[in-house]
Amino acid sequence: MWYALSFTLLSRSSCLLYRNDTIIEQPLHLENLTLRNTNEAIKFMTESVQIHQKPFFLYMAYIKVHTALFTLPENAGRSRHGAYGDNIEELDWSVGQILQALKTLNVEDDTIVVFASDNGPFLERGIEAGFCGHAKSKSGKLSEQPLRGAKGQTWECGVRVPGIIRWSKHIKAGQTIDDVASLLDIYPSLLELWNKESLTDRPFDGISLWPKVEFLPNSFVPSSLTSVKQERDTLFHYCGSTVTAVRQGKYKAHYWTTQWDQGLRACPSVTICPCRSVQHSPPLLFDMDTDPAEESPLDIENYTDVIEKINSALENHQKTIVPVKNQLENPAYPWLFPCCNAHGLTRVYRLLTNTCQC
Repeated sequence: MWYALSFTLLSRSSCLLYRNDTIIEQPLHLENLTLRNTNEAIKFMTESVQIHQKPFFLYMAYIKVHTALFTLPENAGRSRHGAYGDNIEELDWSVGQILQALKTLNVEDDTIVVFASDNGPFLERGIEAGFCGHAKSKSGKLSEQPLRGAKGQTWECGVRVPGIIRWSKHIKAGQTIDDVASLLDIYPSLLELWNKESLTDRPFDGISLWPKVEFLPNSFVPSSLTSVKQERDTLFHYCGSTVTAVRQGKYKAHYWTTQWDQGLRACPSVTICPCRSVQHSPPLLFDMDTDPAEESPLDIENYTDVIEKINSALENHQKTIVPVKNQLENPAYPWLFPCCNAHGLTRVYRLLTNTCQC
């Protein structure tokens, strides 16, 4: 128990804030973190443009919207949707500040902005988690049921997230792209735009997004980037090092699914659902064009050719994987635990008493 309370995420000291290689706060104070990160982001962009006069890459990794929910005191209670709504509004404010900074620095038209989430809602946390929502089929009909699953699962609610690309004066505003895409596609898209080649000793996990995007007539983007429409053949959904689901075209096959708590689509009894509980052989197959909520598995006997194609793609994909040791399986050694401004016997004492603070 002492070990768990001192050296795992059960300890507040495990949540800490670095600037480069230096711990500047332990434990982390969440309340004003979005404000501080926003100010740091704007400072970084300003110095890059006005002092260094160089292009910049900013990765703004928001801590929200995620349990535990937090906002500045002046933003608490503003939303009609409770603490979750307050978080959304504070996030919206921060994004607005960053976009305004681009405008003030006169680089708005020459800066690509990508906004996306990393996973679906953490349903085990109830009203703090948000909602999966409904999805439209290809015909435009809204699904009767919300999307299945949640964070940590490879059902659609766990992996289907909003994505927005903004590039003023180049990308046509207001367009919607229904094709399957992934954050894996950002890297090859940027390399192609910059006419850079990636490392030759490994395959791409993504494809260029530009052929899917409609550009404005006066954009300087080379036509070679947009003339050939490249389709994503297959998207592999992982649970750890195991592929649990595969999307190919309009079909999605589930090789493993989650075992939910009785009467729920979540697992509050175990904090978060294991994403690899029930194995399916042959896999469950869904037509995502007509059934994005994954409520009605197809009769597998009528789709043997589809399953064969998906199985073949999975087999070829797995041949490209180079096994490596899973570092998350290593125990957390107490002597490696970060402890700010503490050395020698003082560090040992603070580690033993769980009093690493700064």
